[in-house]
Amino acid sequence: MWIDPWYPRCRGCRGVRGGSVERVFVDANILYSRTVRDWLFALSTSEVQAFELFASEDVLAEVVYHFRRNNPSRSGGSVKALVDQMRELVVMVSRYDCERARTDYLGADPNDLHLHAAAKDGNCSILLTDDRELYAGLSEEQLDSMPYSVCTSDEFFCDLAESSAVLLDQAVTCELRYWSGKHPDGGFDLAGQLAMAGCPRFGYLVKRALMRKSGLGPSDISRICPLDDSYPPAMRANDLDALASISTDF
Repeated sequence: MWIDPWYPRCRGCRGVRGGSVERVFVDANILYSRTVRDWLFALSTSEVQAFELFASEDVLAEVVYHFRRNNPSRSGGSVKALVDQMRELVVMVSRYDCERARTDYLGADPNDLHLHAAAKDGNCSILLTDDRELYAGLSEEQLDSMPYSVCTSDEFFCDLAESSAVLLDQAVTCELRYWSGKHPDGGFDLAGQLAMAGCPRFGYLVKRALMRKSGLGPSDISRICPLDDSYPPAMRANDLDALASISTDF
């Protein structure tokens, strides 16, 4: 199922907050988004190693299918570049048993059984998807019984930012350098791009990080752009310290 809204409930990225390296299986709708893909790369190449990304040939094939369907005149070289970029970003799960996984699959779409099978057999603790319908009808008990947490890209990025202001800082620096090189006149909007890609809450955190890099102090940023109650209480309580950890250079 190919939709891209907010997922109704995320169980949270336990290892991200707990300090371990999470094994994260990514759905095709995540890799299809250029903006989300870029931020996954920026976050995964940080000195703070919080997660490792996994995918399957099924997932990559779905991305290519939709890319070609939406871009019928693009060259074969564009498709190859997309595939090469995805393969650089993820570790491939090649062995997974969809027939065996059918016995405990709770998803709404039978065509997404392969996601459950690959995430489970790949020992992944998080399924990263922006498909809100996949597990939308499950109870709390059913969600808790699953072998992995289900997170949207926005939830996952915000969890990473909460876990480490240094990680956020390094990812913002990476993206800032890249886009500054492409648009020396400053004609880009990192926070706006994220909002358009379905990551408004993380985009807001990036906006605040950019304010810090422009030289604004933590107290001023917190006053101008406060964190509302959609962000966890601990994150709001540690806001000034987190902002102070973000460097003022790039």
